[in-house]
Amino acid sequence: MFINNQGKPQTANKIPKLNNGTTGGVFYAPTAAGTSGQFLKSSGSGAPTWVNGVTGVKGNAESSYRTGDVNITPANVGAVAKSGDTMTGTLVAASNKNYESNSTSGLNMSNSDIIGVGGIYTNDTSEHGNEGINFYRDATHWDSLYANGGNLYFAPNRPTGSNGEAQTIYTIANYGNGTTDLSIRPLIAQARANRLAFLPAD
Repeated sequence: MFINNQGKPQTANKIPKLNNGTTGGVFYAPTAAGTSGQFLKSSGSGAPTWVNGVTGVKGNAESSYRTGDVNITPANVGAVAKSGDTMTGTLVAASNKNYESNSTSGLNMSNSDIIGVGGIYTNDTSEHGNEGINFYRDATHWDSLYANGGNLYFAPNRPTGSNGEAQTIYTIANYGNGTTDLSIRPLIAQARANRLAFLPAD
């Protein structure tokens, strides 16, 4: 116990703070001594308490804790490094991110190539020109290629945001579900029937 500047007895863990000669809040000291390795923790009011400090740090992918100055890397927590890495699991993008309808995408390659692909698989049937492979024509138009029900379709000069139905859609090949000659000559004959000017004559 001690006597403050106003002559009032105070407990050792509750000491008034002075602000220009007037009382301005209270400073609380711990009520007991701590032990080695402990830290003071305040609850926002009242006396702080002694708690055990951090004894070690580890990432989710690590099996043991480390002490001292610890550097946590993406590998330590099981994350993929921005500088490049190899994933051991499946990368699943957010669903229904559509470039033409809401200006979003599940994956943006920033004009980079994709290599080493074993196969590309669509998630449902391609019923319109905007659901296939879309080749850039200009800032507002695309040349679209898609397949549905055994037929291969081409929708040239399709405006961004449209499904191509308002434009002429060419049937490149029509096989249906039957067995058809898959040599190049039937393809050329079918394409000529649809007046595709880029194919040569015999």
